[in-house]
Amino acid sequence: MHLSLFPPRFRVQNLAVSEDPQFSKDVAFVKAQELDVAVKLVPLLHKDVQIESINLQRPVVNLVKNAAGTWNFTSLGQTQKAQPATGDEQQFSLGELMIADGQISVLDQAKSKTPSLYDHIDVTLKNFSPKSAFTVDAAVRMAGSSQEAKLKGEGGPIVSGNPAQTPFHGTLSLKQVGLSDFAKFLNSPALEGTDGIISGETRINSQAGKVTAQGHTEIQNAKVRGMELGFPITAQYDLSDDLAVDMLNIQSMLLKLGTTPLELNGTVNSKQTPALLDIKANANNVSIAEAAKLAAASSTALSQGTTVTGNVTLNIQARGPADKPALNGTITGSNVQLTGKSIAQPIQIPSVNMNLTPSRGAVECVQRGFGRDDSERTVHGTQLPISGPYRRRDGARAERTTTGHSRDGKSLRCQLAPTS
Repeated sequence: MHLSLFPPRFRVQNLAVSEDPQFSKDVAFVKAQELDVAVKLVPLLHKDVQIESINLQRPVVNLVKNAAGTWNFTSLGQTQKAQPATGDEQQFSLGELMIADGQISVLDQAKSKTPSLYDHIDVTLKNFSPKSAFTVDAAVRMAGSSQEAKLKGEGGPIVSGNPAQTPFHGTLSLKQVGLSDFAKFLNSPALEGTDGIISGETRINSQAGKVTAQGHTEIQNAKVRGMELGFPITAQYDLSDDLAVDMLNIQSMLLKLGTTPLELNGTVNSKQTPALLDIKANANNVSIAEAAKLAAASSTALSQGTTVTGNVTLNIQARGPADKPALNGTITGSNVQLTGKSIAQPIQIPSVNMNLTPSRGAVECVQRGFGRDDSERTVHGTQLPISGPYRRRDGARAERTTTGHSRDGKSLRCQLAPTS
């Protein structure tokens, strides 16, 4: 430890701040390689603690929320017994807090026994006081100096005992951030196997536990399960989230797969596991190629290597658990063609109309090239949506059966017969 009096300043190496005993007696609340603190002298003589600056080098902060919903940092600065307010009550303010290359561990004991780790964080906090607004400038640098996620704005005053209610207005910027690195930082298993370069900017407004976000994001060089998509993915969005009930409201979202636009709106209830969806999707006579390639890459509807071309108009509502939502609406396609390693010969569908209901769907389409005379046949099918390429087997010249699979794994059979 190094101490100087004029001006009041001290420096501590290998600092450790003990945890609130209600949470843990073995793990420190804060550890740091070095702490440097400068305090204003004159205000201190009047019981006014005005810290000019705090500098933390490589700190490790452990944030814990217990089963009752209380965070471990809410007791900071509190005495054992509340004292009545007086005219000479001690005040606290901080001119500047600087954190260099920090690590934060976050544990919600009601949801998990394993904390989430967030590393390589730089923070500058200015003009801090619990009872007034302050500015925040925080950055996370991923592998490589060009990758950066940055949060800048104004927060406060802090809501004691419930920091999630603390007001905040600012901007989140992503600059050339690798999706795989971002997934590791967020500790998100849902993003495993995906990669790409993310850039974008989001305006954030948080007030009384309700958060709104408007902005745009772009993903270049996207990969899903190691397969390159070959087109960028962009999104413009207007979202709101009620943190008290974990309800995300998608006011509007314009998602573009390459140049193919898809409009989305609805809600996602994350309070349940899996999350409950109520989302509408609309597209008007757009290319199906990009969406089909994304579906094939993720193996959610088509096998990898399957190529689909054509145009589609859709108006669909997905409602229910995120892993098995019920679909309702219509899909109209034209000039659809499927090719791929698992398809013996190209499948051509000049027109297709699907009417989906929560329990089943129906399709009626016209296909070419199934008979030796290359005549057209009408297809009738059920148990849609289809989640895989058709597998065809030979039959009579004027009649064939195609076989696929519905999303719930049941067999799908479409009977082909000559048109009149």
